Amino acid sequence: MPASVVIGKNNVSLPTTNLSESDIIGGGYNDLDTSVYSKLNGLTNKIKYEANGTLSPFDSYYNMADIAGAQNVTIEGIGNNAEIFQWGLNFKYNSTTLKGSKNIEVRNITFTDSPEDCCSFDGKEIKSANYTSLSDIEDSNVWVHNCTF
Repeated sequence: MPASVVIGKNNVSLPTTNLSESDIIGGGYNDLDTSVYSKLNGLTNKIKYEANGTLSPFDSYYNMADIAGAQNVTIEGIGNNAEIFQWGLNFKYNSTTLKGSKNIEVRNITFTDSPEDCCSFDGKEIKSANYTSLSDIEDSNVWVHNCTF
């Protein structure tokens, strides 16, 4: 989708520049109810354009909890009302420790009104399409079940 299609709460089209968290919230492009909270501490918010000089496509990244290089983690909702509201989880490769996310389980959670991904796994950024195996991606043994999106 081109950026011009994204209209903020202020009736202004998404600008074709990289945006910070304050730009996103101030422009009304994030659906987070800022009348209660101006931001959610610990979540990543950004809009990034391709570095090749074109203004499209853009990558939006709202209200995501970045979890880098997690190993042997279970995130479980307890009870019948376990909910994550207006944010999501992003397991990713840790470039400092050179470890991907492994042995991850997310279960029994309802993700509601997510502005971006509910639960994503980024793995290792690969600069070339010439990688030879899925082990190059570095995320493994991921199980997401009994969740509502």
